[in-house]
Amino acid sequence: MLRFGLLEALEYRARFTRAHRGPFAAPIEGDAEDSSPYAASWHAGDRMYFAWHQPQDHVVLAAFDLRGVAVMKPAIVGKGRWPRLAVDGQRVALAWAGAKDFVVRVHDGKDWSAEMSLTGQDAVIAFSPAGALHAATSTGLWKLVGAKFERIKEAAYAQPALAFDAKGDPHVAWRRDGRVVVNGQDVAEGERPTLAIGPDGATHLAYLTKSGVVVRARKGEDWGGAETHTASKPSWPTLAHGADGMRLTYLGAAEHGPDALWLLPRAEKEPVLMPSLAGNVSEAWLVLHFGLKNARSHYRPHDVAVVFNGVWLKFFKSQIPEGRYLFRIDPNLVFTAPGRPIMNQVSVRTWHMNGGNYSTSSEYHLAVRTAWSEQFAFAANAGEVRKARMDGVGINHDKPDLAVLANSLELPAKAPKYGRIDLPVTVANLGEATSVPARLAMRGGDGVLARVEVPPLLPNEQTIVTFQLDGSLSAVEFRLEQSIPDFDPTNDALTLRLWDSDDAKQIKIAGRVLPAETDLGTDSGIGEIDPDVRLAYKYDNRASFGIRVVKDQSGKASTKRLTYDVSGNTNNTLVRIDGKDHEFGGGSGKLTAPGAKLPPDPARQARERSQSIWEAAGVRVTQTLEIVPGRQPVEVAKDVRKRLFDTCVVRYLLENTDGKPHKIGLRLQIDTLIGNNDGVPFIVPGFPDLVTKFKDFPTLAEVPEFVQALEKPDLRNPGTVAHLTLRFPGLEPPGRLSLTNWAGADAPWDVPLRDIGGDSAAVLYWPERELGAGAKRELGFAYGLSSLATVGGGTKLALNVEGRFQVGRVFTVLAYVHNPVPGEKLSLILPDGLELAGGRTHEPAPPLPPGVREGNSLLTWKITARQSGVFQLVVRSSAGSEERRSVTIAAAPPTQQSNASLLTECVPFRALGFTSPSYSLMGCRGNFEFEDCNTLSSQ
Repeated sequence: MLRFGLLEALEYRARFTRAHRGPFAAPIEGDAEDSSPYAASWHAGDRMYFAWHQPQDHVVLAAFDLRGVAVMKPAIVGKGRWPRLAVDGQRVALAWAGAKDFVVRVHDGKDWSAEMSLTGQDAVIAFSPAGALHAATSTGLWKLVGAKFERIKEAAYAQPALAFDAKGDPHVAWRRDGRVVVNGQDVAEGERPTLAIGPDGATHLAYLTKSGVVVRARKGEDWGGAETHTASKPSWPTLAHGADGMRLTYLGAAEHGPDALWLLPRAEKEPVLMPSLAGNVSEAWLVLHFGLKNARSHYRPHDVAVVFNGVWLKFFKSQIPEGRYLFRIDPNLVFTAPGRPIMNQVSVRTWHMNGGNYSTSSEYHLAVRTAWSEQFAFAANAGEVRKARMDGVGINHDKPDLAVLANSLELPAKAPKYGRIDLPVTVANLGEATSVPARLAMRGGDGVLARVEVPPLLPNEQTIVTFQLDGSLSAVEFRLEQSIPDFDPTNDALTLRLWDSDDAKQIKIAGRVLPAETDLGTDSGIGEIDPDVRLAYKYDNRASFGIRVVKDQSGKASTKRLTYDVSGNTNNTLVRIDGKDHEFGGGSGKLTAPGAKLPPDPARQARERSQSIWEAAGVRVTQTLEIVPGRQPVEVAKDVRKRLFDTCVVRYLLENTDGKPHKIGLRLQIDTLIGNNDGVPFIVPGFPDLVTKFKDFPTLAEVPEFVQALEKPDLRNPGTVAHLTLRFPGLEPPGRLSLTNWAGADAPWDVPLRDIGGDSAAVLYWPERELGAGAKRELGFAYGLSSLATVGGGTKLALNVEGRFQVGRVFTVLAYVHNPVPGEKLSLILPDGLELAGGRTHEPAPPLPPGVREGNSLLTWKITARQSGVFQLVVRSSAGSEERRSVTIAAAPPTQQSNASLLTECVPFRALGFTSPSYSLMGCRGNFEFEDCNTLSSQ
């Protein structure tokens, strides 16, 4: 599958350089999984050829005529990386790095040859005037004879370049001991040589030096003087012929955006910016608004999917969605094209089986943020281009834009049984500047019920405020109060239709703001704690950590691991400081007392505590690990239930110890292991299917409260049940979560999304956030064990509960169904004191994915605790199974009264780099934001 927008970019590039003859600069080695942004290309006759590799090591070739029409549609021709091209008339040779040696195929204008092996590294290929294909590699000079390469000269070429003169004699340039050598003759200090021989027989040479790109020519025995072209970070210089003489292309930095391809005709002094093949959409989001025309009780809960270009952004299960939602979109999913609009498809799909009111009105807009953009114009010089484009290019705005969102809301269809409901509301800054202090008011009836302070939010930062409403209202409004209007006032308010007055208890209407959760390791007062520690952790020399089980639920000794390496050597923690990535505990900083022991903390019931301190670039990062008891008692013996020390809390305190602000973020890759299973799929609440390939949750609002995994699919004997808590009280949760394939112990910041295969990983991101001098930021998560109730359900049904077990809080019930039968339904039976927070108590059991004959499906419910005590949950299957689970609820913490001022904690939901507009030769690179329901154009 091609990257969205790539085909249109190739078409545009093919129309751009009709006077060129030969190759363009392109990298031929590196770590990139996708080389399409810098595809190898060759202009020959009336065709432009492109070759690149893309994920899964697919080597692809395509060709276009000079109008940009595909004459060879993109097709996979092999498996490997970093292809390079040579063209002779209608013949195309393609070579790429295979698993061991190079692989070469030749297209004769009709068909491809079989794959042929080419021994060595650093391969380059070229056709001789007689049409024979030659290659220079690290093992010498080779010639294709029949279907096999034969060595015609043994040599140890490094970074070779190959060209032929009119007589058919080969000329090779290469690097030797830091110097450029041509046909054995030492020329000068440099690297990455490129050769071309002109029609007059002159040999042209270009290479890199510390000063830039050097170009020289030789006709006869001696080389002419060196012409140095200064450029910003040039790489991969390449010479080719043109209608106007010899041409030089190279990759180099642009004023904005990724490295660009630059073209320097021999007669010119300034290079020309070539159209980019890289995607320029850095961020994209869909804002979707659901509206109800009547009270909520007039509608039936139903399933709703929000789909963008065929990809599901959100699935509402048995809900009545209402309000304004923001969904982050992978930029690679957005259709763009240089200079013309491309259709993007947004669809809202609903499922409902029974008669009733389901329809809701909806409106939406699509917005994108571009890291850069290109505009091209005809002009006499660079100054005229800049002036022409400066007048014609604009940016939507450079202001803050606070929006009130419903992403954190999940309202039930019926009025709450106890006349009280929690309303968590999201406030996000969608703009380009830091917002001013504001207030968010909850309004109902004739006035304000509660009001809360909203601190300044950085661009792409959000906060969640939870209001609590008592009484009967048909509607409630949340409205921002700002001293200075922001960019878009239409998203400053959120109105929700509630229930008819006879659907709710007739009590006095009141509103309040719930305080943020305190820094308490576990909910207090919910059961006896077993003193035996069930988990242990161990550090490596970088203070990376591994976690293992030392005792199971029954108290038996265990050696099972929860991370692949017992000391965490395959985990990977990066600290991003002002855009530069550092390995936590690595050599770019100072690691102090790794794993230093700390005393127990009785207030948080924390034991086995230790910390490691790492400092670099004016930033101190303190990593603390501790073992705390789980939130719910489990059965350790017959009729004996205790809470176990089975959870490891990981905290990171980021401190700016410098005298100036720094942007600081953290990314942690956990190489997960459940028992002996290194590729176990993940279980995410609210998703009926297991995550068996990969899943990305790109924003804070989308990051689930927790993720689970079973060691074995047998519900009677599931083995180890691992539990990753992503929203731990008192700690900033990750702003992004990726469940993917392990990318290695030296993985980059952005870990690729790939099929889990046999090696799964969880990647937690806390994006960069600016901290002033002396400012701090505490973030973290928990990783440990959980358990299933499988007494009554046998091998058919199992239950688990997770979440916050306090009055007024919401927790999750998970029901695992083994091999669900068609038409099977599950019923949740709740005792007094617990009520459904959304959805229905009777739900169909999700079927297994197509092609899967045996396995477990998952059904989840959200429950609000209204009373403290011990309660028994019952889940009954229409197929005959029944399972029970006890849950203990603690008393509620004190609440903040109406109209109180509460400063909420702000957490980033995505680190974005907004680039001011700037102007470069032959084009402008700036930042644009588009709003349109149907089309999007990259300007």
